[in-house]
Amino acid sequence: MTHLTKTQAMPDNIPKDPLTDNSIYRLFAKISLPIAFGMLISGLYNIVDAYFIAQYVGENAFAAVSAVFPLQMLLIAIAALIGNGVSIVISQYWGANKDSSATTVINNALTIIVFSWLIFALLSYIYEQTILVGIGITPALFIDASSYFLPIMLGSIFLFLLSLVCDVLRAQTNMSGLFLIILLGAIANIGLDFLFVVIFSLGVLGAALATLIGQILGIIIGLKLLKNGKHGLQLSHIKFEVKIKVIRHFLGLGFPVFISYIGAAFVMMIINVSIAQHVNDSKEVLIAAYGMIGRINIFMILPLIAISQAVQTIIAHNYGANRLERVHKTAIAGLLISTSYLSVMTSILYLWPEQIFSLFSDDGHLIESAMTIANVMFSALPLVGLSIVSTAYFQAIGKAKVAMLISSVKVYLLLIPIIFWLTTQFEINVVWYAFPITECISFLLLLLFTSFYVSKERIVDHNINMTVEKTS
Repeated sequence: MTHLTKTQAMPDNIPKDPLTDNSIYRLFAKISLPIAFGMLISGLYNIVDAYFIAQYVGENAFAAVSAVFPLQMLLIAIAALIGNGVSIVISQYWGANKDSSATTVINNALTIIVFSWLIFALLSYIYEQTILVGIGITPALFIDASSYFLPIMLGSIFLFLLSLVCDVLRAQTNMSGLFLIILLGAIANIGLDFLFVVIFSLGVLGAALATLIGQILGIIIGLKLLKNGKHGLQLSHIKFEVKIKVIRHFLGLGFPVFISYIGAAFVMMIINVSIAQHVNDSKEVLIAAYGMIGRINIFMILPLIAISQAVQTIIAHNYGANRLERVHKTAIAGLLISTSYLSVMTSILYLWPEQIFSLFSDDGHLIESAMTIANVMFSALPLVGLSIVSTAYFQAIGKAKVAMLISSVKVYLLLIPIIFWLTTQFEINVVWYAFPITECISFLLLLLFTSFYVSKERIVDHNINMTVEKTS
């Protein structure tokens, strides 16, 4: 991480700002724990959602929804591109007490959201069959995949708006409000899943409708919460604006996360297509097993995202307030916390794999396939913490290109080429080794890169200090 020097102490007559004055580990607890707990509840919904589909609709339906998930990841990537960048910029503006500039950023983000939704909705409606066939949907899965895909795409504006609302609340450090949205949304989703899938027998369409209604509920609650706090948002000031410089700024900062999500979607798509093309028997079972892994992976990664968001929020605010010594300490704390969390989750997965995958299905063949994949895929999971925190750190201090480089190298220059090579040279079961191989290589490369970056910054800082001493 960057070598940073301490700034002068703040005068006593200036009111204390929790983000710049409170204990860093307390701030992590305040910011990340409510989000992490809420995300775990949201992740639990994903597992319950999968349970309803697998148990009450069928394993083919679950495989179909799993095969469509890369396209959902594309929507999540767009939402993160906008919301994550906006959160960083308005955190910096609020840290510098520039509330009107923050409102301008939000207005421009709203314009981009509506524009993005129109594009996705139109393309999905017109080219639905072409898209689904292109991502490897087999004939046995097509009807269920279509029933889930189209409502999610046509209602994608609700995901985009909910993401923006949550990211603005995070920038306000309104973690109790953010937790409330996640909690009530998850409860509503589970209840609506039971109503639509079990009672009304709407199948995967019911699961899609439950998701959309849960998002609408979250937006309504969030809009009411945005008006509270020191940097409360005046909804009367919200309007459509187009300022290219503003849009380029927040999209540039959100782009590293976007690249990461798009890479994840592309990886899932490649693997699903490879299964459809290279597996003759039980390809639907293998797609469903990989879908189980995806659900578990999301459940584990969601709290890690909360830690990353806490790192971003604290660093961006302190960077904007010129409290540079806390920026460095926050990055180190984030690395320790994320690595510890991932180590615990990996241990749980290796100790009780059968019990975990039995939550989705009682099919022995499906559970065995999922366990085989998980044992390989998650073997290097604790190493992920360094890349997550490093990306968040460089985003928060405005070095979007560095953050994008970290995300891009791992996914596009390592993981995807390794997956392509393994699928062409070996059987499909060998492809899972691409994940731990990538994590080990990227971890070593990132260690070398950060060491070089720290050394470079120390030299620059030393030269600045020497110049200051000479002039004084």
